[in-house]
This record gives sequence, C-alpha cells and structure tokens, in this order.
Amino acid sequence: MKMKSFVAALAVVASLLSFCSCEKEGVKLFDGNYSFKTSGILTIERTAKVSESDASAEIPARISDNGNEDNGNTGWPDIDLPDLPDVNFPDGNRTFKLPLTSESGQMNIIKTGDNSVIVTMNIVGGDALVFNGKAEGKVLTLDPAVRFLSFRDGANTVSLEITVSGTAEKHDDVAIFTLEYTGGGETTLYDYKILASEVKCVAKLNED
Repeated sequence: MKMKSFVAALAVVASLLSFCSCEKEGVKLFDGNYSFKTSGILTIERTAKVSESDASAEIPARISDNGNEDNGNTGWPDIDLPDLPDVNFPDGNRTFKLPLTSESGQMNIIKTGDNSVIVTMNIVGGDALVFNGKAEGKVLTLDPAVRFLSFRDGANTVSLEITVSGTAEKHDDVAIFTLEYTGGGETTLYDYKILASEVKCVAKLNED
C-alpha cells in the first residue's frame, strides 16, 4: 500500500514538473522587457566597378607627408578601417573585417499569437528596430528585417543595406541572440558585399 502511495506521489510530482516545463516554453519563455547589448564583426569584400587604370585616372594621386606627390600611388584611396593594410590589390578587390559599434538599449518581446511575437529594439542614440518572430519550444526565430549601417572608406561614407535575421535561446533570465547580417552597398567606384557576420546580442530580463 505504501509503495502504491509512493508511486502515486512520484506521478503527481512528474506531472507538475512537466506542466512547469511546458509553461516555460514558447512565447511564455521569452515574453518580457529586456536590456540588451549587441556587438560583432562583419567580413566585407570591396570590388572595383572599373579597372584599376580607369579608377586611377579618376582618383587624385596621394600626397605624401612632405607635400610632394607620391609616385608610388596605386590609385586606391586609403581606407580608414582597422585590419586593412594599405597594399596594392591589382584586381581591385579587398576583403576586410569591419568591427561593429556596440549598441545597447531596451528590448520588448510581445506576444501576438499562440507562437508569434514582435521584438522591438530601441537603441540608445540610434534606430528602433522591429522584428516579427516565432517562439517554439526553447528557440525564438526572428524573421528578416532591414536596417542600415555606415562606415568610412577613405574620404567616402559607405551605407550598407543589411538584412538581419537570427535565433535566440533563453538561459535563466538572459536571452542570447545569434544574428546574421547579409547585404551590401556601393559608391561611385566600388561595390561592397557582406561575406560573413559574427554578431551576438545579449538581452537580460528586467526585474518588475
């Protein structure tokens, strides 16, 4: 009799644990207000639209520190980015790493259906981003959304049109997003294409 009571008690406990586990999945797992920070790095390819000789004719020769024309000028403007050496690329192509400026702000994950959500990201001093998404089980999936980022290439400002998508997993009160950036941009002389991205967003649930 005691054994049957013990087994029955275990069954009740297992049922309660199962119920609690279900309560912590899907939309209910992610729903809430968060503080977030995003950082990462992009790998970008720069490709000349014209041949190097044509580009050289359109770009003034670089002036050396002593004020004289640098006869060794390749015709390419300096690019004001880390990890990109000022070397000659005969084919007009350059691949470089672009560290993203860290962004922080407030995030809201709002239920809009049984497993659908809207994710808003209000960046301090920057843009407001809005994603549609789905929360199923332990994973939140973001539908693609478009944003714009800029960087300096020599004297030119390059604007990248970026499609952002990604997924998130919840660990205690922290949601970790792995974001994928694709897209590119252009200037008069160059095309820019994102070859790869390594971007993370860490969002901590705010206390009520």
